[in-house]
Amino acid sequence: MKLAGGSVLISQLGHKGVIVYNINGNTFLAWEASCPNHAPSSCSQIQVSDFIAECSCEEYQYNLLTGQLLNPPADAETEYPLLFYRAEVRGNSVVVSN
Repeated sequence: MKLAGGSVLISQLGHKGVIVYNINGNTFLAWEASCPNHAPSSCSQIQVSDFIAECSCEEYQYNLLTGQLLNPPADAETEYPLLFYRAEVRGNSVVVSN
């Protein structure tokens, strides 16, 4: 995760884990790894590919730079973005909190 565009899943945090995304080597974002548009289940943990996170339940895709749902269903009454956590660089570490 030292390279810009890299990410890591920290399974010990959050509900289904927390994804920490490296924007540019100095700035990091952290997101809950549980799909916010699906009830928690065995398929609701999102998987990361580049800057896109995808829920395997309904294949919802989220932008890891904004947390925005990229492909909402046409009949959706409400859509939710990824849950954001604070990510702060302290020395050689990234501290994630809410």
